[in-house]
Amino acid sequence: MQLVRYADYIVKKIQTEGKWDSARQRVAEFKESGRQTAEIFVEDVEHGYTRELGPILIGDTFWNRLNFTSILRKYGFRESEIKTAEISVLNRLISQDQ
Repeated sequence: MQLVRYADYIVKKIQTEGKWDSARQRVAEFKESGRQTAEIFVEDVEHGYTRELGPILIGDTFWNRLNFTSILRKYGFRESEIKTAEISVLNRLISQDQ
């Protein structure tokens, strides 16, 4: 019973401060802008491709211990190329079937 009173108190406070109206107004403005929208039911969101974090962390640790970043930098690789190289190497080591 106390929880219901507290919830009512919060709703009344929000209504008196105009928070509900400003949220409704922003939604209406967004719809009027012509931008496309989609409803998302958060509790139904799923993903189908998962990866374990453990092997990636181990691979990254060894990449750093072997100083591959420094070696590649010494040979003129850019930072983006070094990251791409690390991702490619770890991907090959972890998912050999791809």
